[in-house]
Amino acid sequence: MNEQIHVVDFVILCIGRFSDVPNIPEFPPNKGPEAFHGEVIHSMNYADMDYESAAKFVEGKQVTVVGFQKFAMDIAMECSTANGVENPCTVLYKTEHWNLPGYLPWGFPIAYLYFNRFSELLVHKPGEGILLSLLATILSPVRWGFSKFVESYINKKLGLAKYGMGSIILKKSPGGFGFCQEGILVNGESSPVKSDLVILATGFRGEKKLKDMFVSPTFQDNILGSPKSILLLYRDGERCGKMGRIRKAKRYTSSQYYRRSCTGALHLWYNDQLCKDMGWNPKRKKGLFAELFEPYGPMDYASS
Repeated sequence: MNEQIHVVDFVILCIGRFSDVPNIPEFPPNKGPEAFHGEVIHSMNYADMDYESAAKFVEGKQVTVVGFQKFAMDIAMECSTANGVENPCTVLYKTEHWNLPGYLPWGFPIAYLYFNRFSELLVHKPGEGILLSLLATILSPVRWGFSKFVESYINKKLGLAKYGMGSIILKKSPGGFGFCQEGILVNGESSPVKSDLVILATGFRGEKKLKDMFVSPTFQDNILGSPKSILLLYRDGERCGKMGRIRKAKRYTSSQYYRRSCTGALHLWYNDQLCKDMGWNPKRKKGLFAELFEPYGPMDYASS
């Protein structure tokens, strides 16, 4: 492998790791953390502790973790290990998420299931033609088979057959929540979730951190968007041209469960559009078989 050195003035790491700016939910007056007689911290503060300090910090406390992503699950597991069924950890969440424990389900690379062109033939895409739409419908059993294959691995790896053991309590809160003296009060309920400690695993505001890196207000506005309420004519025209696609997309979002846009796994459709805009050939592999079934990665788009 050849080593290359690039001389730059500024580096931005977009690697999906922790930010320094916590995302704190907004609450109505008198229903924020100030109304709670216990302690409220963000997951960032918890992560700053070493393992022994964190275990001692939560020991003997009724802990409520707000969130359902991987960081929230890690904290809930550590709290349940420290306190057991005597002081179960409550996980408050809005929507369930699958957390994939690895990228080799049953020893098979997941990239060959979801990161190639064949996998994108299995799903409907924005602006697709009749042929691609029909093909995605016909191949839906294959998509179901891929999902069940990965799901079986998750069930085995995470031990999901064991539940209701009492050390972790799941509490769904689709309508939001607020604080009260005894803990957390879920909207629409009269009994609070009694807590001594609430840990907000609600993510980070990466855009705020990125904005604060720049001194120029122009750069700051470009990152967070224009603060002005008046839309420029060209921008308004761009939005009008996309209204048809927005209305068409509503059929995918009319119920609780729908296929969200995913540029992390299903990214080739959008990468092809970028290649065409730049005058590049979107087909980056050699041969039909490789183009269909080999996973795509960043190096496939390296200009020669």
